[in-house]
Amino acid sequence: MTCWRRWQRWVEAGVLDRLPHMLLAKLSAANRIDWSRAAMGGGHIDEKRGAGIGPSPVNRGKPCSKHHLIYDGNGTPLFALTRSANDPDIKRALDLLDCSADRPGRPRRRFKALLAEKACSSAAFR
Repeated sequence: MTCWRRWQRWVEAGVLDRLPHMLLAKLSAANRIDWSRAAMGGGHIDEKRGAGIGPSPVNRGKPCSKHHLIYDGNGTPLFALTRSANDPDIKRALDLLDCSADRPGRPRRRFKALLAEKACSSAAFR
């Protein structure tokens, strides 16, 4: 069996969708996740060998992606999103915070301390 076929079987079986939740549940059961504080950030991933950014350098339709991540106090990644590069960080910040509802027990939507980029410093987010 080739790697591609095995990967396709995992995708079709939903293994890749369940895996992060299973790992977080095991870490949480072992008290290895620091739920008291978190840090979030993101980064651009340029498209390799792409067609360019368009006719104008100020064109916002860039052919790249952006990864948004949230980590616990120990540096363990809790949740990740991949979106288009021109998607504002503040829109994804609330999605990242909702990952804490996946842990067992009463869902708490806010960490005691949260470190975030300046793009997330709007009054609505605080």
